[in-house]
Amino acid sequence: MHPLFHPLFLQYIHYYNLHQDFFECHEVLEEYWKDVAPKERDHPLVGYILLATGMYHWRRKNYRGANRSFKKALSRLPKEHLFLEYMDQVTLKQNILVALRHTENENDFLFSPLPVKEPLLTSAISYPMPPSQEEEYLLHKHLLRDRKDIVQQREKALKENKKKRRKAKSNADKKNNDTIKD
Repeated sequence: MHPLFHPLFLQYIHYYNLHQDFFECHEVLEEYWKDVAPKERDHPLVGYILLATGMYHWRRKNYRGANRSFKKALSRLPKEHLFLEYMDQVTLKQNILVALRHTENENDFLFSPLPVKEPLLTSAISYPMPPSQEEEYLLHKHLLRDRKDIVQQREKALKENKKKRRKAKSNADKKNNDTIKD
């Protein structure tokens, strides 16, 4: 299977082109990126994530954040890569450059779809998905979503880190005491 036909990438295109739900684009593609190339920050999937992030910021009139995201997206979308194979790369990069100009001038949001050039990929994204959310919800999704799981994960990580620091301090104190006795 070509990596662009992975269900998470198909969801990304679907959310982007059909729903303009850029927040959800970020979520599903980040999950895919973590499976494919974790910690590889120059991977084209990161470019796609940053593109969706830029669109989300631009729609919310965060021009500076959008501009920064678009610049980073451009730098992560190379001329040739398996993850760009079925996209019209010239149009994709032109769309990002147009978005950069608009955000630099603080122009209103202007949507341009991902330029998918592979008919099989286009037909694959037309499968049924939940209907898009209301515009107001899409605009402020990061503020309105349920974050209980995220908060619980962060609290758990903080407790584990605190426990590790205590143990390291205890071991260091014990070592210092052993050194003093000698």
